[in-house]
Amino acid sequence: MLLQKHKANLILQVRNKMKNKINVLLVLIITLIFSCKKEPIEKNGMVLTKGDENIKDFWIDISPVTVADFGKFIAATNYQTQAEQFGDAGVFDFKTGNWSLVKGATWQYPFGKNGEKAKPNHPVTQVSWNDAVAYCKWEKKRL
Repeated sequence: MLLQKHKANLILQVRNKMKNKINVLLVLIITLIFSCKKEPIEKNGMVLTKGDENIKDFWIDISPVTVADFGKFIAATNYQTQAEQFGDAGVFDFKTGNWSLVKGATWQYPFGKNGEKAKPNHPVTQVSWNDAVAYCKWEKKRL
C-alpha cells in the first residue's frame, strides 16, 4: 500500500511540475522503477529499487536534478557544459519528429536563446554524459 501511495505521489508531483511531452518519459521511468519490486528503501533522498533476475538492485534519486540544482553546481564550480562549449545542442521538434542543432541551446535555454528560459523546478536538460558525471562527482554521487 505504501508503495502504491509513494508511486502515485511521485507521478502527481511529476505531472504537476512538468506539463510537456518530454517529461512523459520521466513518468514512465518512475512507474517502471516502482513496479520492479515491493516497498522501497529510502535513504539520503534516494530509493533502493529492488530488481529481479533481469535487473540488478540500484539506488536512484527520488527526484530528478532540477535546473535550480544544476545552477548551484555551475555557480559553485564555474563548470561550462559541453553545449555551452560547442555553442549549440540537439533539440527535438515534436511537430516534425526531427532533431536539429539549435544555436544557443543550453541547460538554461533548452530550445535556444529565442526559446523560453528553463524553469528552476523543471528537470535539467541539455546536459551531456560528461556534464552529468561532473555534476555527480560534485554531489558525491555516481551514474
